[in-house]
Amino acid sequence: EMQDCVEDKQQLTAQIVSTRQAARLKRSARAAAAVRATSLAAWAQRANGSRAICAAVETSLAQTCTEPLDNVSAAYSFSLGEAVARLEAAQAAISEYMNSGEAPPEASGLSDAMESILASLGAMRDDVPVALATTRSACGDLAVEASASTARLAAVQGDLETAAPAAEALVNTTAGEVAGLEQQEEELVAQRLAAEVRCEGTLNVTALLGIR
Repeated sequence: EMQDCVEDKQQLTAQIVSTRQAARLKRSARAAAAVRATSLAAWAQRANGSRAICAAVETSLAQTCTEPLDNVSAAYSFSLGEAVARLEAAQAAISEYMNSGEAPPEASGLSDAMESILASLGAMRDDVPVALATTRSACGDLAVEASASTARLAAVQGDLETAAPAAEALVNTTAGEVAGLEQQEEELVAQRLAAEVRCEGTLNVTALLGIR
């Protein structure tokens, strides 16, 4: 019987050590799962904030860049064309006046001045629409990129929010497993204590009877 007591204690001790090791591993798994769950929530929140910023940029570009430039381009082309037409009419009238023989010498520079003004307006008529179109294209490209970034961030946010429940469930599962292993360890320790008491009683009886 004494041998049985020793074997029972050894077996219980081995089970206690194994249970403690398993509990230690589960605690590490629970801690990792808790960090992951917290991180997923934080990352989802950041993705949502970044998505909102990109969406605001997209809206702002439309309101302050592409739409105003579209309006300016149309109005500018019409106004400048009208101004050139009026100046050309004025130039014709000046030429007629200068050729009439009635123009004083002081008016001799009018034709050259009108030529210079018309040349400047012609350059503006040709160059400004190109610059407007280039700027409009740049604004459009930025708006497209902002829209794409908004979509990508929305997808990332969705993935993170989808993964969050599983991470939370893993935290709860591992917490329950840790609690179960801790309870199992307590029961094994109690069993070993009972075995020690039993073995001590057996030892006392054998000593009393002189059994070796």
